[in-house]
Amino acid sequence: MEPSGVIGKLEHQSDPLTKFLLSLLAQRRWPRSCSVPVMPPRRALLIRTGGLGDLVCALPLYRTLQTAWPEAQLDWLLGPRNACLGPYLRANGEVFSLPRLAWRRWIPGPLLRTLQSVKYDLCLNTMPGFDTQSAWLCMAVGAHRTRGCPSRTGYRGLNQTFTDPVPAPGTQQHQVVKCLELIKDWTNGDASTDISLDIPKHLREAATVRLPAKPFAVLQISTTKRDFMHWPENYFVNLGRMLSKSGLGVIINAVPSEADRAQAMTTRIGPDAKVACLDEMGGLLALLASAQLVVGSDGGGIHLAAAVGTHTVGFYAETNPLKWRPWQGHHIQFFTERRVVADFSPAMVMEKIRQAGWLDMHPERQ
Repeated sequence: MEPSGVIGKLEHQSDPLTKFLLSLLAQRRWPRSCSVPVMPPRRALLIRTGGLGDLVCALPLYRTLQTAWPEAQLDWLLGPRNACLGPYLRANGEVFSLPRLAWRRWIPGPLLRTLQSVKYDLCLNTMPGFDTQSAWLCMAVGAHRTRGCPSRTGYRGLNQTFTDPVPAPGTQQHQVVKCLELIKDWTNGDASTDISLDIPKHLREAATVRLPAKPFAVLQISTTKRDFMHWPENYFVNLGRMLSKSGLGVIINAVPSEADRAQAMTTRIGPDAKVACLDEMGGLLALLASAQLVVGSDGGGIHLAAAVGTHTVGFYAETNPLKWRPWQGHHIQFFTERRVVADFSPAMVMEKIRQAGWLDMHPERQ
């Protein structure tokens, strides 16, 4: 469908958001789409905004397409929260990122013109459901073919964005499975399960110099989730003491703004506890890859740890682990329907760790 046809259909919609998007669209110049569809595509753009865990869960989709279309260049368009993972994705194309802008400016002019100039054969919204932002981005890029899940309720005007609409996957499926459902007719059902991230050798070596000589656990105390998803500080301290008595070192990992809180917690745990407040993704991945296990609430940190091969313990209250647990690796999950992760005591967590045999393993977690 030509862009002019999309605009014509949208103009008949009364939805205020759609009208606003059209006002933005009127200020943009659409690129000329290819005269003949090309599948497999010569170059495709995959859109995956959201957080770190969202991107990790989309990696099997990306790796599946890399195998199915070995000659295609597959680019990423990421959001401001997960673009920092770009250098570690083993991407065979470019990685573009959206800046942290107000919602009324989802994509700035220079970036939009760059994407439009590519004249993509395909633009794929990898969000397994309707997403207003991604639908707008698919429209603005101006690819010859666009695939995504149309809305079942509001914003129906934006459904015309997708020249190749696909039904939304089942709600009780894992996020990885939902992503793969979007492309199953392109891959003959041969799906990758690879969520791994690549860490350069020099980053691993630099991390080794700073890390404890003995096996250690990482306690991930920071999370962007709601308050009821935060495991209590005293629980982290008590678990840290138990881990320390069992012979493991303990590293408190937090965002830099919580450095003072993390330092106070290490003092309470004991001399085997240290702080790591890393704001650089390469260093964080190297830290997680060197750990014996990582404990924290559901979020990006748990998914990153699983992606670098580390055992994980996660607390779930808002999101069901059936849909958001780490896709690979050994994982212990605690889920409560009461939305209070404080239901899980340090003693309960320590007992599960002991039962899994993670206290007696070699640092390489063989």
